[in-house]
Amino acid sequence: MATPENIKADLTKISQLLLRVHKSLLQFQKEKYEAQNEKTLSPYDVLHLSMSHQDFDWLKKITSLVVRMDESLDDETTILVDLHRSVLTEVHSLFDESDMYADFKSKLMVAQSRDPMLVVQVLELKKFVGTPKLNS
Repeated sequence: MATPENIKADLTKISQLLLRVHKSLLQFQKEKYEAQNEKTLSPYDVLHLSMSHQDFDWLKKITSLVVRMDESLDDETTILVDLHRSVLTEVHSLFDESDMYADFKSKLMVAQSRDPMLVVQVLELKKFVGTPKLNS
């Protein structure tokens, strides 16, 4: 049986892996935006655009998941087993072969075609979270 410490360690690792993927996807979207708009973005510009521009909206699925995880892990009233289950479900949904989150997945595929390290990062994440268990 998993202990609260083990579950918390798993969630922390998932958060770290998601952050790596998010950083690569943000870099991809930044470069795409710069090319389309013939403009070099500062870190402040990227932060502002990531929160307010429609071209960056697709990244919010990962952003909100990581924020929710981090806030929940800091909250001592969080039921870790429930958080773990919901995080795994959401990660599986984001990175599986289903039609759920189709816009995110199509943009992810384009980003992966341009960044081999992103492919590795997604594979590491998928390997760590494993395959979804039926009836869990």
